[in-house]
Amino acid sequence: DEPMLVSESFSRAVEYRVDEDNMVVREVWSYGGEGDEKYFSSFVSDADWMPQTGNVLATFGGLIFDSEGIPTDRGGGGGHYWSRIVEVTSDRPAEKVFELIIDEEAPEGWQVYRAERLPGLYP
Repeated sequence: DEPMLVSESFSRAVEYRVDEDNMVVREVWSYGGEGDEKYFSSFVSDADWMPQTGNVLATFGGLIFDSEGIPTDRGGGGGHYWSRIVEVTSDRPAEKVFELIIDEEAPEGWQVYRAERLPGLYP
């Protein structure tokens, strides 16, 4: 099969339920893509369940735009690298409770890998 076009691709955080006895896997929750904000991170992404809140922290760490601002999976030739970290509820549909976009002009752009939520500094 031909690979999907980057313009049609998207990254997402997904939760599956695995029934080992019946050898069945089913998707029970997801965030990202059709119906949600659509981003394609071709590398260095991560999703973590946060037991204190039940939320999910998703890192879209390898987002790239070409020189015309169109999403791409190829960084060379004027690609612009940037990253997005978002915390969402595990509701259906998910609700965004925190977002950080790292997109400043830098010679090599930005990449984020495995972002972590740290405990607050204040009570």
